[in-house]
Amino acid sequence: MNDLHTGPLARELAARLGASALINEAGDRNDVDLNRLSAVHDAAPQFLEALTALVDDGLQRHPRLCVLMVHGWNVVQPAVDIGLGVRPSPATLVGGGESAVSERFAASALPRLAARLAAHGIAATPGLRYPARARENLLQVFTGRYRTDERPPVSRLARLAERVDALQLELSLPLRLPGTWRDAFVDACAAAFGDDGAAEPHAWPAWITEGPQPTESLALELVAPGLSGLAAIDPHGGRLLLFPDDGRLLTFTGERVGRHDADRVAGLRVTLTATGEVELAYDGPMLAFPDTTPFVDLERGLATAGATQAEVRLRLTPSHGASDEACPFGRVDGYARIGAMHHQVAGHGVRSRREVGFAARPRAALRLADGTVFVARGADGILCRDGTHVPLTRCTIRDDGASAEVTVAAADGTQAQVAVEIAHRLPVVPGVPGADRIVFVSCRHGGAPAGWLTL
Repeated sequence: MNDLHTGPLARELAARLGASALINEAGDRNDVDLNRLSAVHDAAPQFLEALTALVDDGLQRHPRLCVLMVHGWNVVQPAVDIGLGVRPSPATLVGGGESAVSERFAASALPRLAARLAAHGIAATPGLRYPARARENLLQVFTGRYRTDERPPVSRLARLAERVDALQLELSLPLRLPGTWRDAFVDACAAAFGDDGAAEPHAWPAWITEGPQPTESLALELVAPGLSGLAAIDPHGGRLLLFPDDGRLLTFTGERVGRHDADRVAGLRVTLTATGEVELAYDGPMLAFPDTTPFVDLERGLATAGATQAEVRLRLTPSHGASDEACPFGRVDGYARIGAMHHQVAGHGVRSRREVGFAARPRAALRLADGTVFVARGADGILCRDGTHVPLTRCTIRDDGASAEVTVAAADGTQAQVAVEIAHRLPVVPGVPGADRIVFVSCRHGGAPAGWLTL
């Protein structure tokens, strides 16, 4: 699943660069991992032979050769992590030594590629996420590590490495899916490898984050006529999920790899202001899915995705209070432009300093038709009525698929039992062995958007 669309992309790159290509479009990593040298040698010797033949043929006709290994990275930020076979640092970026590129390549073509990508709005990082430095990584055969290997097919290819500059390209989803972002990536590569770069800067664009980074998350849930959403920024990355009423799902996911401000990951920014407001801004690609079930079977789900451009501006204004005393619930206003569609957002939502996710369940954040609000996480939470908060002591949820019944009890003796209609269901199978499925549910009450449940 990580490498969806890399075959057609490799073929397109080869055509633009006038290069040879060796493409796997059928073999599954669970059968043979073609990025693991011992697996290739033992179980797919024909792959190793074909690669050696291509490299040898190229070196018969050229003094040096560049080998690009095209892989996939399942994030939505427009990004390429360029593995050089070594741990990234200012010292290793000069090439030579144990890296898979020469000093000359590292001072010319490599920073030229990074600069060309940046000019197209694509972040380039030097193997911060995928450095290709593990001993068994296939890129290591071009570092000189295996020149005296006792396996003749391996050492035969490794001895050619002296005249080869090799890169592992981990490409995010928009760069692999057909569309404008993939076109931009191919154009950047064609420009970087197609000119002599005499006027290009011989340094990478900035890739190290400076300044403080977040220590906790900031999450926003919202519902409005026509559009609902979930968003979060945390120390690891950021997410934005939008649910139009037509049943589709649009997602952005990003990792905090490379250069990001504390309140930003790639094109997503979520900021808590001094007065308790939450400001959300997003500019960039999103994945568009035909339904809300892609995270049940991620491989099948990603195969149905397409990339679209989005611009989102949202602001949550607390219903009462200010600063640290501000109510977590409030009005949400703004807009979302998704491809050719434009949603004007006028709804409500709730903020949290802890991300909605693998937290205590059941979880509810609802505004009822009479204006009563309750926000519950397990047995903890508040009931908000007329600007007054009362602690909750209990929250239970019963779900029959089309509707849910929510029961809460507050410390002042208030009890409420509410039936809500389910508008959207987002089932997620966590990537943790033995973990139960989680379902995020957008609800209506009295015919109006009410909020979110986590089951």
